[in-house]
This record gives sequence, C-alpha cells and structure tokens, in this order.
Amino acid sequence: MVGHVALAAEFQNLLDTGDVRSRTELAERFELTRARVTQLLNLLSLAPEVIAFVRALPPGTPARQVTERGLRRLTSLPVAKQIARAKACLPGFAAFLTSSVEPATTRGVERATKRCSGQQR
Repeated sequence: MVGHVALAAEFQNLLDTGDVRSRTELAERFELTRARVTQLLNLLSLAPEVIAFVRALPPGTPARQVTERGLRRLTSLPVAKQIARAKACLPGFAAFLTSSVEPATTRGVERATKRCSGQQR
C-alpha cells in the first residue's frame, strides 16, 4: 500500500515538473491504463493524516489491514469524514493520530474489516 501512495506522488511530480504532459503519457510510460493512473493519483486526495498513516506502516503489515480499495473509498469524502471513517475502519489509525505509537498492529484487523468492508461511500 505504501508503494501505491509513493507511486502516485511520483506521478504527480512528473506531471508538475512537465516531464510528462498528461495522464495518458504517464499510462504509456508505466504500461498502465489511464484509469489505473487516475486511481493512483486519486490517492493523493486523501487527508494528509491518512497519507501519513499509510506511509508510517512498517514493512510486513498484513495486506488486508489497509487496502488500496478501502482507501479509494475515502477519496470521495470530505476530509473530516475521511478522518472519521479511517478512525473506524483502519486499525491503529486513531492511536496514530494521538501518539507516536506505530500504527500497524494485527489486533482488531478482522473486526475492523468486517465493520468497514461493505460500507457505502
């Protein structure tokens, strides 16, 4: 998951610096579809706290703990709602906001996954 956010940031940098002119050019350069490029770039619309949480996840964090699909569901929400949903759905996120405790633990992953996986935007 951290890699997806980093790739999105790299894409945005390439666009900002003019190294690529469009999302279409990014897609061609990285052998992705334009839709996939857009999905990745949309991750940058996550609240800064959510992005910081994802970047702070330690190596080896279970893939089911924070999924790209789950994060993409947050991108269409206003920042305050993103934070509220992340507190409810991302194990360790609330603790991450209030302390320097590492965000990734496996406790509560199954409970949070069941609670949040079927939620609508």
